[in-house]
Amino acid sequence: MKEKLKENKAVTLLALVITIIVLLILTGVTIATLMGDNGILTRASGAKENTKISEEKEKVSLAINSDLIANKGEKRTKNGIQTELDNIEGINKTKVIKDGKNSYIVTFLDTNRNYRIDETEI
Repeated sequence: MKEKLKENKAVTLLALVITIIVLLILTGVTIATLMGDNGILTRASGAKENTKISEEKEKVSLAINSDLIANKGEKRTKNGIQTELDNIEGINKTKVIKDGKNSYIVTFLDTNRNYRIDETEI
């Protein structure tokens, strides 16, 4: 009877050790999947950044089109684009400067990203 009890304890201990090893391997794989160069957290961060850039481009496009509508399609103006961006984004959140004869640069001050608007773009 004692031999059978001893044999059961050995099998149970072996099962426990194997279970712990498998859990450690799964933990390592999970951490690598989350934190790696192409991990979920890295990709989520990149997606968040790309979404913010797309939002800013959309706001610039909306401001340009609103300014063109206000000017009856005649011509864009620096002040008109700035006013529209102030309405969309908020006052002192963007800066529009004239860059050459036919283009403007819009800067979003919180992200410090710049977008160039050429006179030929709609």
